[in-house]
Amino acid sequence: GGTWITLKGTGFINSHLTVCMFGTKEARGYNYISESLVKCFSPPSDVLQSVPVQISFNGRQFAEALPRFEYVADWTIVRVAPQISHELGGSLVRVKGNFFRDASALACKFGDMVVAREESTDADGVVTVEGAIYVSETEMLCRVPRNIITRP
Repeated sequence: GGTWITLKGTGFINSHLTVCMFGTKEARGYNYISESLVKCFSPPSDVLQSVPVQISFNGRQFAEALPRFEYVADWTIVRVAPQISHELGGSLVRVKGNFFRDASALACKFGDMVVAREESTDADGVVTVEGAIYVSETEMLCRVPRNIITRP
């Protein structure tokens, strides 16, 4: 739990009776943005599971949002190698840990610099992944950004 999600739709109203549900649990909060956007704050879960998300603006009639919300284990980093890279960047850093997931939003962070996952497909349909690369639940690769060190 503890994640803000954005629900997109039509006909949303700003009501004190608004309720977001994650399975059988009520959201910890919501934020009405517009007639087409509402944000809901997911409640904690004792189990890893996929649950339906529902919203009601009168507390009685609920509409189900798609896709379902998935509770996943918190990822951890166990080891990073190498721990030193030259200023020019470009090298790959191997990150070992637990509960990594393959996602389009996968990214690595070096100081304040975020390296996002980048996918490209060539004319033959071959997909190349750069930046943040998912290997397995226990390993990912991160490309060190160029000119990572700035001088005053």
